[in-house]
Amino acid sequence: MGQQSTTSNDQHHFKAYLSQGTREGALILTVAICIFLVMALFSYNPQDPGWASTGSNAVAQNYGGKAGAWFADILLNFFGYIAYFFPLLIGYRASIIFKNRRNRKDFHWPMFTIRLLGFILTLLGGTGLLAIYSVAGLDDVSGGIVGRELYDLMKESLNLLGSTLSLVSMLLIGLTVFTGISWLGVMDRTGAVTIKLYEKVDT
Repeated sequence: MGQQSTTSNDQHHFKAYLSQGTREGALILTVAICIFLVMALFSYNPQDPGWASTGSNAVAQNYGGKAGAWFADILLNFFGYIAYFFPLLIGYRASIIFKNRRNRKDFHWPMFTIRLLGFILTLLGGTGLLAIYSVAGLDDVSGGIVGRELYDLMKESLNLLGSTLSLVSMLLIGLTVFTGISWLGVMDRTGAVTIKLYEKVDT
């Protein structure tokens, strides 16, 4: 009995150690990816050698080096300016991992799949909307290849207004699934803040 108890305790401590190491490793990796993407995207130079062109710079000026230039070129070409939200979304997930770092939970594949679906819907909705409209003087490639192809598929059957409604819904649903945000809660908090501000101004 004593040996079995010792073995059980050892297994328990090993699982706890492995679980903690996995969570902290995932947090470090997520933060590193987030920082790398910020460096790569915000130092993007179309003259660097990348996925779409060889560029004229002999040495990549990107803060992430050749790899950063390639990643930035691929993301911006495929997803347009929505690519700049990648670090924000990844950083959000990093904050969730940090917040739940003390909770000993096994990896949940169904939840991971749902979050991934939300991330994809967010990207599709955002890129599609940028492909439809020129916002604040953005050019016609602001939605990237994905956004342009998505809108081309939708406009034939849904026209402009139908495509816009579908893409906005897709974006909001994706953000809700990925982040867990409640839009009704946001509306309630916004209304409460507005009322408080109005009362202060009125008095």
